[in-house]
Amino acid sequence: MDQIKHRTPRAQAKGRRPEAALQTTFDYEFRVAERRAGARLLRRVLYPARRIDFNVVILIGPVALAAVALAGRFLGWWDETGQFLGLVAAFAFLLLLRFGLRQMARKAPPPASVQANEGRQVKFVFSETGYSMTSEFFDGMQRWPGVHCIIAGEGVTLFVISDMAHILPDRTFATPADRTAFLAWALERLTPEAQARSRV
Repeated sequence: MDQIKHRTPRAQAKGRRPEAALQTTFDYEFRVAERRAGARLLRRVLYPARRIDFNVVILIGPVALAAVALAGRFLGWWDETGQFLGLVAAFAFLLLLRFGLRQMARKAPPPASVQANEGRQVKFVFSETGYSMTSEFFDGMQRWPGVHCIIAGEGVTLFVISDMAHILPDRTFATPADRTAFLAWALERLTPEAQARSRV
């Protein structure tokens, strides 16, 4: 496992070797569950507005139509006005239903192409200039200035690149202290704007 040695201010002042080294190489098996956790976390970062639960969306339409029908019956205005309001309510329900179906699609199981990656080896190597990611079908390099932000949560750490992210599972760290030290080191290599956007 590759490591980067860092001197603490006290060690630098006295010229001693550092007591600990930073974990910078991560070799692990891909898990679909972690990919889904990362996708949920990324959606919350890209679309922070609160989402309406799909079951609530389904109920809004019938409740609205029933309310219009009852109001028209008891108030005696189920004429052209009532019919118009009913059409408006029906149109609004269709829009909400479309929104709800999109939300449900986002929660659908990942495609077979993602499922097929379960258990395949993934390797990250981080350095002062950026990081590389290698798998059976991919080999690429990402430089630090291109990282939009770093987000940690749900058992994973995201290195957000535009509208996608590279996922580093927390289980790849030897200890929680190693994870904390690595994230602090990685944040220092981001641009000031990316540091402000990050949540770790």
